[in-house]
Amino acid sequence: MIRKELGDDAVILSSRAAPGGIEVMAAIDIEPTLLKSTTETLPKTQAATYVRPTPGGTGEKKFSHLLDRRMKKKPTPKGEVALYRRRVIDAIPLAPLTPERHKPMVIALVGPTGVGKTTTCAKIAAWFKINHSLDVALMTTDCYRIGATEQLRTYARIMNMGCEVAVRPKRISTALDHQRKRDLVIIDTTGRSPYDRDNISELAYILDDERIMPILTLAATAKKEDIAATVSAYSLLAPRGVALTKLDETRAYAVMCRYLATAGLPVTCLGTGQRVPEDFHPGSREFLRDLFETGLPPAGGQHPEQSLFREARI
Repeated sequence: MIRKELGDDAVILSSRAAPGGIEVMAAIDIEPTLLKSTTETLPKTQAATYVRPTPGGTGEKKFSHLLDRRMKKKPTPKGEVALYRRRVIDAIPLAPLTPERHKPMVIALVGPTGVGKTTTCAKIAAWFKINHSLDVALMTTDCYRIGATEQLRTYARIMNMGCEVAVRPKRISTALDHQRKRDLVIIDTTGRSPYDRDNISELAYILDDERIMPILTLAATAKKEDIAATVSAYSLLAPRGVALTKLDETRAYAVMCRYLATAGLPVTCLGTGQRVPEDFHPGSREFLRDLFETGLPPAGGQHPEQSLFREARI
């Protein structure tokens, strides 16, 4: 009933028994200013509570207007929703990766554990090698996760590109000297919890080379509180942009899009699955609009592990 009345983005915050029915608190998180709310008790036949924003503010008035339409069974004009979505998308900064031949670019994917850094490294490498014929090398600093080094070596072997393991600043500097004639060097790093500042400080020390451009990897499935904590903690590395992953594992893109619109970090690339490199997308306003407005298209049924081998043989 909540979703029917308020839309698919509505979230149930709490519920409890109440005289004559059930009291449910729900909200539509359109803007940060809409956090405060009030509740009302409805009969059992209409057991849903509508959350109203606190008075004041253009966004709040607009939200109240849209909500009143839903409560009175009046359709919300599609143009208003489309306009709001377009404004959010247009506010997201973009900085797609643009490596060029004979102009070495070194990027390091950093971020929490489990966000897909290693797979994203392989996607970026395959994308620029296959589609742009660039000379690419892979490097890893991950000596903690079981199989991480071998996984990256396997990708490098399939794509016929160099791969080095370096876990200390001096070793990384030497490895980058070895790869100085490459067009693109991609560094995979160990996942670090945003709530462990000492670990992130250690990573900043390891990547302390002016040639390295850190890219913060964020999963679209993360909660907004964790996203905020991650962006804050990794600011120590001064990331140049965001690689947004796991877009195929959620359909709730609104929170991430709104956060990116205000975080000041440009989107460099997006990941929509495990296929390499088909599920890689450079930062694109058009792609973000399609994603936000119509959702992710079907993947086509190809097994993730088949894709890279097929592309590599071609």
